[in-house]
Amino acid sequence: MKNFEECRRMYWFGAYGMWDGWDARADARTKEIYILSKLKNRWMWVGEVVHNAVAELLETYRAGGTVAEIDIRERMRVQWKSSRDEVYRQPRKAKTTALIEHDYNIEVDDWKEVALHAETCFQNFLQSSYHNDLKELTRDQWLGIEELDSFFLDESRVFVKLDAVHRTSDGIRIVDWKTGRKESESDPFQLAVYALYANDAWRIPPDKIEVHEVNLTRGKVYNRMISAPEIEKTQGEMIASIREMKAQLASSPEENIAQEKDYPVTEDAFRCRNCRFQKVCTDRPAS
Repeated sequence: MKNFEECRRMYWFGAYGMWDGWDARADARTKEIYILSKLKNRWMWVGEVVHNAVAELLETYRAGGTVAEIDIRERMRVQWKSSRDEVYRQPRKAKTTALIEHDYNIEVDDWKEVALHAETCFQNFLQSSYHNDLKELTRDQWLGIEELDSFFLDESRVFVKLDAVHRTSDGIRIVDWKTGRKESESDPFQLAVYALYANDAWRIPPDKIEVHEVNLTRGKVYNRMISAPEIEKTQGEMIASIREMKAQLASSPEENIAQEKDYPVTEDAFRCRNCRFQKVCTDRPAS
């Protein structure tokens, strides 16, 4: 929904233009759009590396296994080299690490800072009370760890991925890891989406849902509660956005056909300069 609001052409590339790009029979442009859809910048990569490492630990704890030491810097070194060598452009390798800085030959002088930031976040997790608390949960208490799921709203599927969610004595607790460099305010929209999903998946009312935002950069924790009016407001906004997306289609929602020409490019040149689809977007504004 965010991409749809920021630039409809970017939304089209990510939702429609890339489809079937993994198929060897696809045309060259579709294949390129698919590859570009996998790009992320180095700070998004930090979040992915940390989230994956934390999820790996928690999955091992949930299964009752023994945890091997995780070397964040070594993982990043291997992934960075893979991206630099453009392994993601090889057949059936598009899901390997693909950094926009490498694909667009962007000069970067803070790679060491990037690695240090990821390591700091992971170490802060290991030293946090959450590490010990989550480690002690039983299998029955766990509801999910980085699992992509969905719920239906206005006859449309909405996808959600919770970092960690488990049962409490009278409800559930959702834990949301934050790895950004800057301390930011909570996103009420995101929290309300979590609540909508929790109610759909487990029939949990808002007053029984705790959301713990854990800033792994600074080791700070923010406990949030979601009010019924916030949920109602978000639900209304989502339905309005879903209907606007459907109205943009060149077919019925069931056929779900979208034509590139019907999705205009943003007039914000700065936003375009940071877009991963620059190579295939011929209508972008001049810098």
